Amino acid sequence: MSQPYLSLEAELHDLFWEAEDDGSEVRLMADFLKSFPGPALEIGSGSGRLMFPLLEMGLQVEGLELSRDMIALGELRAKQMGIAPVVHEGDMTVWDDGRKFSSLLALAFTLQLAADP
Repeated sequence: MSQPYLSLEAELHDLFWEAEDDGSEVRLMADFLKSFPGPALEIGSGSGRLMFPLLEMGLQVEGLELSRDMIALGELRAKQMGIAPVVHEGDMTVWDDGRKFSSLLALAFTLQLAADP
């Protein structure tokens, strides 16, 4: 089973990345998704830090997140932004809803949380 971000770790996650990232991850993901149109799944979507800007660009992205705390933070952020993202709660190592996605997005920091990356 993967390891979720919990409590304070979840709350501080976005603050850390906002201080470190200049938006390059979102630009890289957007360029990738434009090359592979159709529904995408961001594995480890967290609080929507990357997924929500992609949605605002008109890209089709759903999220998969293990941490209930991160999902709750994302729900609050989405409400403030006036968007209604689709986020599935589940473990990336076993989750399968039977659908096919045009692309999968999984950042290295997400993969390192898997019991067997």
